[in-house]
Amino acid sequence: MPKRISKAACPDDQKLMDSPPIKLQFIGKTENSVCVWKEGMDTKYILEQIDGAIAVVAEAARKYPFNSIRSRHDTDEEQYVTGAVTTALSTIRRTTHGETEYLRQANALVAQHLNTNNYILQPLLGVLKALQRDVTAGYAKSVGEIISGEVFSDFLDMADHLLEQNYKDPAAVLAGSVLEEHLRKLCVKQSISTLKPDGKPKKLDTMNSELAAASVYNPTQQKLVTAWAGIRNDAAHGDYGKYSEAMVKPMIFGIRTFITMFPA
Repeated sequence: MPKRISKAACPDDQKLMDSPPIKLQFIGKTENSVCVWKEGMDTKYILEQIDGAIAVVAEAARKYPFNSIRSRHDTDEEQYVTGAVTTALSTIRRTTHGETEYLRQANALVAQHLNTNNYILQPLLGVLKALQRDVTAGYAKSVGEIISGEVFSDFLDMADHLLEQNYKDPAAVLAGSVLEEHLRKLCVKQSISTLKPDGKPKKLDTMNSELAAASVYNPTQQKLVTAWAGIRNDAAHGDYGKYSEAMVKPMIFGIRTFITMFPA
């Protein structure tokens, strides 16, 4: 059954709601006292952060140009350049959520030139400006950023949200992954091994069959699990035409109900 949500406030509501660049809408608490939030990123604030980092790096590049004649061990320069590079990296990481091309490029520059070498400043400025352009144009929003940028009570809530954003395929994969992990926990609870003789993890279908054979649930429930696993496999293998959004929605609801009926 869907989780019942109360309007009881969480202890850290105000602290979280006042923490930019996050805009939080408190939904309530589940019957298990889990806080439910919906979170959105404030694009204006993100651009302000990026603009600030661009200004810091640009000033460092102006103050210590690469072709300038200076002491080999100029401590002030090293500290200034290191500070600018650190600001750039932390801004990229904070505003792009995880391993993105922007962060990969910035990390590659640091790995190649070290963060005390002022040669890095101009290329790093290019990465920041590319991020600035993409955020301004709305190109930086991806499925990965939706997952990282939204806070939910659990992964099934994430799957629901992805489905609402018309991402039925990752929603199906995510929901199926939740199902597989729950079956694994059910096996542990029932003292059923989750590993094959060769030490590799058992697949979802195998665990499903063994749980049904152990009478953890009946054959009808086993068939439902098999059907959900089929949708997940189609999504994971790129067979997107074999299922529809109308099939993913009851899949997510069914998995949520299954987890409630058969807790691990």
